[in-house]
Amino acid sequence: MARLLSVAGLLLLSPLALASEGADPWTFGVKLSVSALLIGGVAAILGLWVGRDQRRPATFALAMSGLIGSAIGVGAVQSYLDSVDGLAKEADLERMMTMVAEIAVASGDTELAALIEAEGGPKLEIEAEPEPADDELTEAAPAVPEIEE
Repeated sequence: MARLLSVAGLLLLSPLALASEGADPWTFGVKLSVSALLIGGVAAILGLWVGRDQRRPATFALAMSGLIGSAIGVGAVQSYLDSVDGLAKEADLERMMTMVAEIAVASGDTELAALIEAEGGPKLEIEAEPEPADDELTEAAPAVPEIEE
């Protein structure tokens, strides 16, 4: 019972969290999937009752109808939760791309900025640092003592 209440709470609260972001988990695909589940489930229950052997107890047909109804409910909830999860992943990916873009700008890494742009992130304006001349490299390098053998 507690699990059922937690799922019901998730279903009631997750649309509120996503509504603040402006995302709607009830996409056309989710609506189409739930509609197909309902049509198929109602057809299965109707076929079960129409073709039922009258000599057998009705409890068998009633139990099977309950199982079919449960399967419809589980399928509909799973479609909805998959849609909510997809929206959350898209928001996380966008947030991570923004963070990596900030790191690229702060570090001045042009290769990272190019990678972000290639992956669909924002175009970053990073000024490339001039490469040091060869004589500057030799002056900056510490002297390595020679080891005599």
